Amino acid sequence: MHGDTGIIPAIVVGMIGCAAAGARINATRGQMINEWLSRIAGHLGFTYARLRSRPDFLEPFLRYGLVGRFNRERWEDEISGAHNGVRFSLIEAHL
Repeated sequence: MHGDTGIIPAIVVGMIGCAAAGARINATRGQMINEWLSRIAGHLGFTYARLRSRPDFLEPFLRYGLVGRFNRERWEDEISGAHNGVRFSLIEAHL
């Protein structure tokens, strides 16, 4: 039993390493997705932005009941531009 005392620290260090690697992978994946979306949108003549807050144009949708009730929100990728003279904005919303 005395030879097993190093196993607990090894497990703890391994778990910390896995958590750090997972965080780094998620950050890298997010950067890659942002770069891809930016390049694809630019190639199509549109604009890509990473949103962090509620877009201004949501208020009329809420006022007229076009968007259901929600108790949390997260706004992410926005692609905007114009197609055949009509302006548009597509936003990933988690409500």
